[in-house]
Amino acid sequence: MKEGELATKKLAQRALENRLRSINDLSYRPAKTITFATFADKWESEIAPTLKPSTRLNYCSHVRRYLKPFFGKSTVGDITTEMVQAFVSKVKANPLTVRHVFVTLQSILKTAREWGYVAPEFSAGKKMHGTVGRVRLPARVSSERRHFSLDEMVRIVAASPEPYKTCFWLAAETGMRAGELCGLRWQDLDFERLIVCVVQTAWWGHLQTPKTKGSARRFSISANLANHLQERLKEWKPNQYGLIFATRNGTAWTCRKPLRKLQAVLEKLELPAAGLHAFRHAQVTIAEREGVPLKTVQARVGHDSAETTALYAHAVGEDDRKFSAWLGSQLNPHAKPRNPNPSGNVMEFRKKAG
Repeated sequence: MKEGELATKKLAQRALENRLRSINDLSYRPAKTITFATFADKWESEIAPTLKPSTRLNYCSHVRRYLKPFFGKSTVGDITTEMVQAFVSKVKANPLTVRHVFVTLQSILKTAREWGYVAPEFSAGKKMHGTVGRVRLPARVSSERRHFSLDEMVRIVAASPEPYKTCFWLAAETGMRAGELCGLRWQDLDFERLIVCVVQTAWWGHLQTPKTKGSARRFSISANLANHLQERLKEWKPNQYGLIFATRNGTAWTCRKPLRKLQAVLEKLELPAAGLHAFRHAQVTIAEREGVPLKTVQARVGHDSAETTALYAHAVGEDDRKFSAWLGSQLNPHAKPRNPNPSGNVMEFRKKAG
């Protein structure tokens, strides 16, 4: 029996009936025919511009580098789960990139279905139809990421000139992403309640919405950091967006600006090279070691979670306040840290914070 043939006449008849059922349906409309390459061009010109700049750049890169070379000549309506699995297995990229490219493909095929380029499904599991739940993606590869110790962060903040001292202190105490720091405005700070609100991010100097729904959040900062920020505000030069960190032209920093300074400071302190994300990893590592509840940690750093995002993404609880107060006292470049070697007990950081 050749590949694709059915074992018996009865099975073949049943398959034919299934196909004819959908075609004979009064709502049936034949799908328009178009190659993936042609449709991808339409998608880039009509859908991609509606995406955030950072997302648009990544998606279009995926299309040109990975998807067109593999699916370009295929008719969109004929792309099957089996074809996608073959692509996933053969594409030369790291597992995380493969997952991201797969998301891009899903988005394109979903649009193809909405625009009538994919016919109604003939048999469950064989057609893509914009979303795929049966493709096996490569496993995530866990790797040890560089993160700063508390002592290293204290030294970095103390050794950095302004405005980088303020930027790195914020990064160390809050775990904010680089783009979130570059997009932070004075109006996002509540000095009375000691709260920071993350409502936007900067990407290559352009302001946009946060990375995910969970990334839009608010959390506590220490009185030490708040006092430092208020002192900085006295010397601040206004810009059109009210940004804390801005260029001479009043536009948002690109992430490369604080990154270059961080690398120079690390070299001066003879510390191993690292990026701004090392502050973020340090935030989570220290919080977990200090026994801060997981939900509080997720809320501070803006990690999405099916169980906690809806309830905690905007909460500023007592554990959050206690931890930020303790961490702020440790990071204060104007005072000696009270305890450079945390004990790892949640009650300990509560006592230390007051």
